[in-house]
Amino acid sequence: MANVLFTNVRVIDATGAQPYQGEVLVQGNRIARIGRGTRSVPTTGVTVIDGAGATLMPGMCEAHTHFGWTNSKTLDAIQKLPPEEHTLWAAQVAKLYLDHGWTSCVGAATPKPRLVKLNIEAQGEERFTTGKATHTATHYVVKVDIGGLAGVVAPLLGKQPPDTHVWIVGGEAPAFVKSEGPMFLGGPLWRIELASPVWRTR
Repeated sequence: MANVLFTNVRVIDATGAQPYQGEVLVQGNRIARIGRGTRSVPTTGVTVIDGAGATLMPGMCEAHTHFGWTNSKTLDAIQKLPPEEHTLWAAQVAKLYLDHGWTSCVGAATPKPRLVKLNIEAQGEERFTTGKATHTATHYVVKVDIGGLAGVVAPLLGKQPPDTHVWIVGGEAPAFVKSEGPMFLGGPLWRIELASPVWRTR
C-alpha cells in the first residue's frame, strides 16, 4: 500500500480515550502518525482519502466464533447438512464478520465434532523454587490419538495436533504450575505458567 492519509475521520484509537476528529497517516502497511483535528498531517506525497466524518478504528478480533453453526433448531439437523452447503454457509458467516468490521476471528468449536483419545504420559520430574522453598513437579505429555484412517492421514496433511506439555505438583491437593501447547488446531504454541516459580536449568 502506498502512503495514504485518511482525513476528516472520527478516530477510535483503542486506548480508552473518547473518539475524536482527526487524521491517520498509513505508510506501507503501518500506521505512521495520528493527528488530532484537521490539516495536522502534511499531505505532500501522499494519497488523501476524505472519510466524510466516518469512524476509523483498529480491526476488531472476535475471540469466540462458530462459523459452522446454522439457523437449524437442533444439533442433529446441523450435522446432516451436506459438506458443500455447510462450507458455503461458513463462508457467508465469515463475510458477515468482515462486513461489520471484524478482521480476525477464532473458531471456538465445530458442530461436527470428532471423538479422539488423549494419551497422557509422565515424562519425569522437574524442580522449581518459590521463594526459599523447593518443589517438584511432574512433567506430563498429552498426545492426541485421532485413530482410524484419519489418524494415518492427519500427519501427512499437517493436521496432527502437536503435543501439549503440562507440569503438575502432586500431593493431597495437586496444583497446576505450567503448560505449553496450542489453544486451537493450527494455532501457535502458548506457554501459561505461574509468575512466582523459578525453574532450575538442566
